Amino acid sequence: MVTATLDKNDKLKAYAIRVNTPRAMPNELQRHIDEVVMAPREPSSPAAKLLYEYQPMTENEYEQNGIRILESILLFTSEKFGGERDIWSAGETPLSSAYLPDACSREAKARWGKLSQCIPDSVIGYIHEQKGSKNNVSHPFTAAQECVVVSPTSDPSYLNTNSRLL
Repeated sequence: MVTATLDKNDKLKAYAIRVNTPRAMPNELQRHIDEVVMAPREPSSPAAKLLYEYQPMTENEYEQNGIRILESILLFTSEKFGGERDIWSAGETPLSSAYLPDACSREAKARWGKLSQCIPDSVIGYIHEQKGSKNNVSHPFTAAQECVVVSPTSDPSYLNTNSRLL
């Protein structure tokens, strides 16, 4: 298990990231939530039925055990394991710090430093060309296209003409 540093709300605010900011719901949205979303009903899809069935067994599990139980119901599965083409999933993958936002001011940057690297419990994305070839499954990008997708700042003009790839 990866141990992650969590940034405090004050630091996140300095980067214009708002977490759990309490606001009143618009009346129409609140009415929809009360009458439609929260209304008692039977599970409507095969995945919802499985989730309804499996959720009670996750209540007393450690977080990672609960994630493992529900992950296959809630998230896409790779073609290699009988799921979707072009998809790969992984657990606790550190995301690139290059895409974190800058501080709102020099003072905030001096006081707080950089944001911590994000490490989500699970990630899902397009399978890399190298991994797809190695596992004999389809992959959506050539090696050259993937280079641009992974590092779009390497050729900004590419984004204007080939944005459909992103």
